[in-house]
Amino acid sequence: MKILSIRLKNFLCYYGETTQIEFKDGLNLILGENGYGKSKLYDAFYWAIRDTISGEGLGTGSQETKAVKKGLISEKALKDAEPGDKVECCVILEIEDSAKTAVSYQITRSYEVVKNGNGSFQEPASSKLVLMRKDSLHFKPVQEADVQQRMSILFSADILPYMWFQGERGVDKLVDVSKPETLKTIINRLSDVSKWDQYIEVAEEALKTVETEYNRAARAIKTDSSRFDVLQETISKKRDAIKRKDEDLKATQNRNAAADERLKGVFGRHENAYELKSLKKEMTTLEGELKKIIGSLEELEMSRPRKEFSEAWLLEGTDQLFAAFEEKYKNYSEMVISRKVIAELAKSTHERHQTRLPKGIPDRVHVSKMLDEQKCLVCNREALKGTPEYEAIHSLLPELQQAATKDTNIEPELGKLLTSGRLHLEKASYAEKGRIKLLEKRKELQVEKTQLEDDISSLKNRIDSHIGVGEDPNDVIATYNNATQDIKTTEGQIAAYKVDLEQLNKDLNTANNEFRSLSKNSVSQKLILKKDRFQLLRDVASRLKVSQYKSLINQLEKEANHHYAKMNEGTGAVYGQIKFIKNTNDGITPTIADDRLANYYFSA
Repeated sequence: MKILSIRLKNFLCYYGETTQIEFKDGLNLILGENGYGKSKLYDAFYWAIRDTISGEGLGTGSQETKAVKKGLISEKALKDAEPGDKVECCVILEIEDSAKTAVSYQITRSYEVVKNGNGSFQEPASSKLVLMRKDSLHFKPVQEADVQQRMSILFSADILPYMWFQGERGVDKLVDVSKPETLKTIINRLSDVSKWDQYIEVAEEALKTVETEYNRAARAIKTDSSRFDVLQETISKKRDAIKRKDEDLKATQNRNAAADERLKGVFGRHENAYELKSLKKEMTTLEGELKKIIGSLEELEMSRPRKEFSEAWLLEGTDQLFAAFEEKYKNYSEMVISRKVIAELAKSTHERHQTRLPKGIPDRVHVSKMLDEQKCLVCNREALKGTPEYEAIHSLLPELQQAATKDTNIEPELGKLLTSGRLHLEKASYAEKGRIKLLEKRKELQVEKTQLEDDISSLKNRIDSHIGVGEDPNDVIATYNNATQDIKTTEGQIAAYKVDLEQLNKDLNTANNEFRSLSKNSVSQKLILKKDRFQLLRDVASRLKVSQYKSLINQLEKEANHHYAKMNEGTGAVYGQIKFIKNTNDGITPTIADDRLANYYFSA
């Protein structure tokens, strides 16, 4: 099968309908920075073929359409949609069958949602798949009933193990021989080395039968039979201990491989996760600052009228009114002073010239008494108020009445008003400056608010570029840290188990040698030779398997270097050689060794 092209419409981060890639014969490389959509491109292949995306952006395992739904569609396309609009994502994959006829097929998988009035979406549970076969000129639909069968033929079980459409993790899996199971699978597919396992199994069964016969013969010996029993028990216990320790070693290697798999699952994304966590923290800080700025603006708007009123802004432009008031107050004060002078002169004159009434006229006190009683005390007749008699008595005290007359004086109250006016007028002179200051403060806050909103928007775009579907950076970081710690722990345990196994095998050899020494003069040489030969057969089979295994790994290394050089010969960018280094899991880790860099190893 050959992939000819791929087209994408609104699929994950690929917005619009313009993304199309044509592939050439040979090796095709997809290059791009982190976050530029390489993994999503692999997801497009995988989704078109398997109705599944890798889950690399989800922080989970593979996810089918029914689990992801509208998460398959570009966020921008969803955002741009109006209520009632249909939004579709689509991947069109064109391939050529590997058969001699070289028939071309077009695989189209699509998923469509409808936007509701409240902003939610109607999300169907499944995608649509259309398979078309090309005749001489045009693509024609394959009958729906035959689609799945044809897909099974195009992407058969023999092909799928060699297909990894899973971004960085997929590329790692393509060359991931760091796990012994994966390495063994690849070696077995490339060779018949697995047959040695059958030889070893047969040799071990034969050896077990001979050892049983040998041990029975040795135990029949009467001399020092108790020592034989002890040695047989020791050998049995050592073998059981080796078996358990070997099982523990394999289980720990599996945990190490699982931890390594988890690490690879987030490797390359953990840095993004750390950056995303930092960006979210920065976002929280900016949002807090924006909240404060908005609060300050609201407080300023609410307090401004009160502040301006308290600063006597109503008195602005009242200078002329105040000047007129001040002039009238001055005139009134002069009038009050004049009245006081006249009153004082009148009082002084009265006191000086009319201390007593003329002779023959009653004293002032008697005249006042007659007015009060409305009765003439001289003739003893009534002098009611308003009558000529009363007025005649009253005329006897004209200056006294004038002296008693007083005008109301409001000069102190007017003076207080004037003083207060002066203070407020002075304060009002600063009102314009205060208002300008308030307006400048408001403008300054609005500029800060706009800048913060722009920063937050920019930060949100950066955050969105790091976020996958449902991905939590804390989960990615936790997975990375836990996997790293598990790898470190299991590597230590693996090393300890290997030391223990080495010691147990030494103890077993010691017990076997002693057992053989005690029995060699008593057990028939034919039986000893039989046991030794079957043991040698088992050991030779094991060594030959290991030797062939190593030879095949060396051959893989040689082929890897051949393709490595071939891939870069046009650019001259090749440096060093690929080396396969055995790791703690009994797998191998490809590295690049360059003599120019003092054999420093780069992770492949």
